[in-house]
Amino acid sequence: MKHINIKNGYLQLIGIAMYPEHGSDFNTLIRSADTAMYHQKRIAKGNINIYNDSLKLIQEREYLLSQRLASAIEENSLRLVFQPIVDSKTSKVTSFESLLRWQLDGENIFPDEFIAIAEQYGLITELGIWVIEQACIQATKLSHLQPQIAISVNVSVIQVQDPDFVSKVLKIVNLHQVEPKNLHIEITESVFAEDKLTFLTAVKALQKQGFCISIDDFGTGYSSLSSMLDIGVDIVKIDRSFIQNMDKRGLSIIHAIVQMASSLDFTVVAEGVETIEQANTLTKIGVSHL
Repeated sequence: MKHINIKNGYLQLIGIAMYPEHGSDFNTLIRSADTAMYHQKRIAKGNINIYNDSLKLIQEREYLLSQRLASAIEENSLRLVFQPIVDSKTSKVTSFESLLRWQLDGENIFPDEFIAIAEQYGLITELGIWVIEQACIQATKLSHLQPQIAISVNVSVIQVQDPDFVSKVLKIVNLHQVEPKNLHIEITESVFAEDKLTFLTAVKALQKQGFCISIDDFGTGYSSLSSMLDIGVDIVKIDRSFIQNMDKRGLSIIHAIVQMASSLDFTVVAEGVETIEQANTLTKIGVSHL
């Protein structure tokens, strides 16, 4: 039994499970092949992975977590934490990035693990909407501040592909009386490797309603200048790996992004700024937000 993942006409991943070693019925074999494929996706794309005993333990944990995650969404037992984004010149907070956290029976389940499980088990759309709603609730609590502080949320590829995504987001902001400009939608560069037309349609519809669009972890994915021009992004967030390596090639890349921002009229945010020295250097070269 093979589970094959094909995108844009190219074979990317194969997960293999064999009868009767890995299952005695069709559904079990499908789940086993699926587990092998998703595990390979996390390690390295473009390869084959065969189900084995170690993957069985992973499969059992993932299935358990998927059941508990579904309950956590329903019971509101997840939480958001907020990372400040500040103006590099004034040090004043201009927005917050919302980060999803989950503690289960005293164990902190890391987002890298439970987001992948949410995608694999069909929970990511529901989870994403929960995050947007909670972010809007927080934005409402900050609405009295002047100037107003925006909240940003990360959105997955699967959410963007949902034809009802834009209407769902609009419904939430209207319900909580949040101005669209105060909800920033963050999308990772991996979106560019998916259905570009669907993505562009959703982005343009969101921008038309007044939402700001951010490209997260810029420089680590698939984006190109042509894609940036097509989208007309509002904010580009430089991946923290470049900030941590400013003494090497990172600084040159940051310089180039700042120059692009000046020409293409988008805001630059540096992620993962942890020292005064980093902040001062980034400010001097023209990065507007940290």
